[in-house]
Amino acid sequence: MERKLDPRLAVLIPTCRDTLEEMHLDITLAGLAMQSVIPYRVYLRDEGKVEIFRHTGIRMMWNLLAQRGIETIYLRATERKGIALARKKLIEALREESLVLFLDDDIVMESDAIANLLLVMDSDPSLGFVQGEKTNLDSAREHLNNINRVDGHANHPKEPFPIYFGATGFLLLRREALLAIRWDIVTKFCMEHLAGEDIAISLMIADKFRCLGVPASRCWHVSPANSKRWRWDLALDLLWFEALRGVVSRETLKNALPHLYQFLG
Repeated sequence: MERKLDPRLAVLIPTCRDTLEEMHLDITLAGLAMQSVIPYRVYLRDEGKVEIFRHTGIRMMWNLLAQRGIETIYLRATERKGIALARKKLIEALREESLVLFLDDDIVMESDAIANLLLVMDSDPSLGFVQGEKTNLDSAREHLNNINRVDGHANHPKEPFPIYFGATGFLLLRREALLAIRWDIVTKFCMEHLAGEDIAISLMIADKFRCLGVPASRCWHVSPANSKRWRWDLALDLLWFEALRGVVSRETLKNALPHLYQFLG
């Protein structure tokens, strides 16, 4: 397969793993190296207690990225305050790239996943972000009230369709759209193990830019589920819902978080 390197594209990967056994990053990096369109740079922020390069597979796949001509930037964190701050620090590390792919450390992509996201993003300069479709490989990972309109919905359109919430595990963003993010709000509740920052990030962007789900761009989530997430972590949704009141429009809140519409008043 001929691979094209896109000089506009950076991939940002936050990771925070404390044992070698819980690391799946080697699979993520292997999938990235095998893309038909590869990024110019990969930025990785490591907040784990165990450095990722102690994992032989990760070290080899990191070297494979370099063999593909991808510049790799490793950021070893000295602070550990949660995923929201990690994403902020990765954004601050960017250089001249104009397109940014957020990619989680437990995602494996189909070989044309990035190419399909870029195809849609390049078709409309007004787009803020586009999100691919993620499938959980562990059947025990179950969601109710799933606000992610791309994943896990058999009846969604086959062609790109409008979305308001974007899951940052596999999300391509335009650099100028990042200016819509108020990081003081996104990082307001910085603490270890607190998730849901993608609600704030994506809604702030969707409030100002058109955004699309792209079912043709597919990936898999390889981490095993520790428990079922009944009600899509409703307490977290409410936390971010309250933080975004008055920051994004009522219409965006309604479209992105329909199960909380009753609280809009």
